[in-house]
Amino acid sequence: MKAGEEADRLFEEAGHKYAEALRLKPDYHTALGNWGNALSDQAKTKAGEEADRLFEEAGRRFTEALRLKPDYYTALRNWGVALSEQAKTKAGEEAGHLLRQARQKLLAAERVRTGSRV
Repeated sequence: MKAGEEADRLFEEAGHKYAEALRLKPDYHTALGNWGNALSDQAKTKAGEEADRLFEEAGRRFTEALRLKPDYYTALRNWGVALSEQAKTKAGEEAGHLLRQARQKLLAAERVRTGSRV
């Protein structure tokens, strides 16, 4: 993975591409999910408030993808992974809260994927 300013430029370019795809096809849930993944990946290259902002933005993209396609279990799974990654940057109750949220997303993804009541 590229680092620093070059990585930020590429992440920004990817964001523009996802925004353009959504302008052309506003219900393109996969673009929103992938944009969430990219934001989460970028957040992992940052620290502090900047990382938190990017993780939160990723969560908004996953939320929007799920609004368009509620059974999009991949978005739920990837959101759970993003929350667990964010938890690694925290300590104590804040980390615990994020891990509980991650668990909820991952269990929901499994329920949707299998059609079960896990």
